[in-house]
Amino acid sequence: MLFTEKQKLSYRWMENFIGTYLNRDLLQLGLKASPKVIRNLWTMMAHLNGQLLNATTIGNSLGVTTPTVKRYVDFLEDAFLLKSLHPFHWNISKRIVKTPKVFLTDTGILHHLLGVNDFLSLSGNPIVGSSWESFVFNQVLAIKPDGLDLFFYRTHQGAEVDLVFARGLTVVATAEVKYSNSPQLTKGNFQAFDDLKAPMNYVITPSSDEFQMKENVRVCPLKSFVMSYLSVL
Repeated sequence: MLFTEKQKLSYRWMENFIGTYLNRDLLQLGLKASPKVIRNLWTMMAHLNGQLLNATTIGNSLGVTTPTVKRYVDFLEDAFLLKSLHPFHWNISKRIVKTPKVFLTDTGILHHLLGVNDFLSLSGNPIVGSSWESFVFNQVLAIKPDGLDLFFYRTHQGAEVDLVFARGLTVVATAEVKYSNSPQLTKGNFQAFDDLKAPMNYVITPSSDEFQMKENVRVCPLKSFVMSYLSVL
């Protein structure tokens, strides 16, 4: 596909931005690693955006050890380029997944590293769901009330929900993120709602109407969620 002049300018700007991080900023912050290795790691994390971190598999692909991958990921998180979301497992008598999920903090960088250059390309790409989840997670993280912690929930039996909102050990709400304005929930979602027993469970969409799917399950667009519901959790 041929780039428009605007796309060419955008591509060059993003390449320069990423290159500055790799060849100057991260080195000045103290990261002792080859910029090429970190570029490859960053790209791999883009492909694995929103998935469970498997440092061993990533290390094998990069030719470095598992502890080295974890150190690099921690460093990129400290530099605000990645963000880990940890599982909620307190007071749950289930076999819980205890590995964190990792997101890129900037969806522009995410799309660039994946070679997605416009909205049309994104819409037909399999990563559109994880891109939307990443965007929602980062928006919520930036404006959530003080004292409200974010987690995800997943069991080995298949129960799962994307976001768990907790104050201390008390779950106050959950949210499943769907890139659809006609969202469908799975049996695993409803099992997670039952396990966590939150007062309300939200389904966050791009721009759907608001409606009550069940007594304690409300569908709403992201804008409504952050303006009407997040602040009171």
